[in-house]
Amino acid sequence: VSPTACYNHFKNKEDLIASMKEYVSNRFADELKQVADEVKGKTRMTALGVAYVSFFRTNPHYLSFLYENEDYNITLTENDFVGDHKAFCIFREVAIEETNKWGLTKEMQLKCLISMWVMVQGIASMANMKGFHFDGDWDELTKTLLCNLHE
Repeated sequence: VSPTACYNHFKNKEDLIASMKEYVSNRFADELKQVADEVKGKTRMTALGVAYVSFFRTNPHYLSFLYENEDYNITLTENDFVGDHKAFCIFREVAIEETNKWGLTKEMQLKCLISMWVMVQGIASMANMKGFHFDGDWDELTKTLLCNLHE
């Protein structure tokens, strides 16, 4: 394959990268959506968190590819935590559904949503840091931290 072959399908490098980001973003969102649809009950949010971390452990370069740019919008304010990134929206929706079941106020739901996303994003980041070493099971760590949040 010649270095210019991709230009038969894309106008330029930016279009190629945009298409790659869309593919990765859709794949990530599809995995989270599958877990959100299949798992019910008390373990739903934990399973979603494990899937989130596992996706980036399995595909380590995707974390920086998706999040180390300005191609997405996630905004935290005093009253809300919103975004346009498909996977984040799925995570947010499930977190709100589950925290509704816990009988939390809107303020506490927001704090839980932030805590859960910070946990999974942080664990995914740690799992991909070249100089960070963990001799345990990432899935178990994720489960433990998320379960402790709502107990």
